[in-house]
Amino acid sequence: KKMNSKQFSFFIVTLLAISQVARAYDSNAATKFMKLSNMAYCDQNTLSEGACVDCNELSSVKFLHYYEQETDAGDSIAYSIFVDEDNQQLISAFRGTNTKWQLAVEAYEGTDVEYDLYDVSDAMVTDYFYNRYTDYLRDDYLSNFESYVSQYSGYTYVFTGHSLGAALTTHAALDTVLGGTISGGDAIMYNFGSPRVGNYAFANEVVGQLSEIARVVHWKDLVPHVPLCKTEDGNCATFEGQSVYTESGDRFWPAWHVWPQIFYNEDFSSYQSCSAEDPSCQNQFSVTECSISDHLDYLGVKVGCTPATPNKKNSKSSSSGNSKSPSSAGAHSGSPSNSGDGNSASGGDSSDSDMSSSDNSTMSSNSTLDSYFNSSASSNDPSGWSWLNSNTS
Repeated sequence: KKMNSKQFSFFIVTLLAISQVARAYDSNAATKFMKLSNMAYCDQNTLSEGACVDCNELSSVKFLHYYEQETDAGDSIAYSIFVDEDNQQLISAFRGTNTKWQLAVEAYEGTDVEYDLYDVSDAMVTDYFYNRYTDYLRDDYLSNFESYVSQYSGYTYVFTGHSLGAALTTHAALDTVLGGTISGGDAIMYNFGSPRVGNYAFANEVVGQLSEIARVVHWKDLVPHVPLCKTEDGNCATFEGQSVYTESGDRFWPAWHVWPQIFYNEDFSSYQSCSAEDPSCQNQFSVTECSISDHLDYLGVKVGCTPATPNKKNSKSSSSGNSKSPSSAGAHSGSPSNSGDGNSASGGDSSDSDMSSSDNSTMSSNSTLDSYFNSSASSNDPSGWSWLNSNTS
C-alpha cells in the first residue's frame, strides 16, 4: 500500500527524530548544565563572588562574562558565559523568565514571524524569543563569544538554558554555527523546560546543525506546551506545504519542537528519549492537565539563583566590566575576563531561599524565582506560583 503525502511526511519526520534520539544522552552532564542554567538567573556580582549554591557545587567552572539589557517593553534579557577548563567546555547560559510582566509580554508576542537571519527555507519562529535575541542580545553575545572561542580554541561549545533561556540559547546556538563562528560538530545544546521556538523547518535546521541536542522535559511542565501546536487527527502536525506553514502574524500556528525530547517522570527516577512531538511523552498531557510546579524543578535542581556563602578556596574577588540594574539602559560586561567560579558535579538538590525581591516589577537577578513570585506564597505554596498554576491545571 502506497503512502499518501501526509504519511510520507510523518515517516520522514520520524526517521529524522530516531537518528537524533540515537545520540547518547548524558544524565550527569544534564545535571551540570541545569545548574549552569540556574546560575544564569544570578546577577554579575553573585557570579563574580561565586556566592550561589550552584557556584559552590561547580568548582571547576569559572565565570567569564555577564550581560543584561532592558527591552522597550520593560522586561530584561540576560546571559552569562562560563568556562570549564578541566573538561574543555565553553558554556553559554541564557536566563529564563523572571517576572510576571515578562511572562505576560511573552504570551502577547507569541505570534510567528519569518526567520531571516540566514536562508532557511520556510523557517518561522516565535516573535518574542527571536526579537529578544536579535535586537537585545545578539551583538554583545557574538562579540564576546567569538573572543572566547579564540581564547578557548578546540573546546566543546555548550549552549544551555531554562524556560525562556532555553529558547534564547536555541537561537544563539544556531546563529554561531550558521554564521561560521564554530562548527556544529563542536556544539552541544542541553535545554530544560523549553517552549516551542519555531516551526518544523526551523527545528529541523537546528537538529541538522548541532552535534548533540537534549531537550529535557519534566513530566507535566506547562511551558513545553507553548506556543500551542496545531493538531491534525488529535496530534501535533507540521502542516508542511500548506499556507499556514509560512504565514506570519498568526497566534495559532504550527509550532514544532527541536528533538530529541528527554522526557522524565515525576520524580526523575526514569526517562525516555522521544521524538519532537511524541504523543506518548509530553504531549500525553493536555495544557489543562499541566502545572508550573514541574517547570520549577529539573533533575532535583530548584530553579532560580540561590544565594550562598562562597567557598573561600573557590571564590573570586571581582569581575571586570560593570552591570546596571534592569531599570537602567542595560547591563554590560567589558572585555573577556576570567573571574568567577563553579565545579563539575552530577547530582544533588539546591536549596530554596527566602530572600525577598526589592520591588514588585523587576526581580533582582540574584534572588530566586521562588522569592519573586511570593505575592501568593504560603507554606502550601512556597514558590508563590499559584497565581499561574491555578489558571492552568
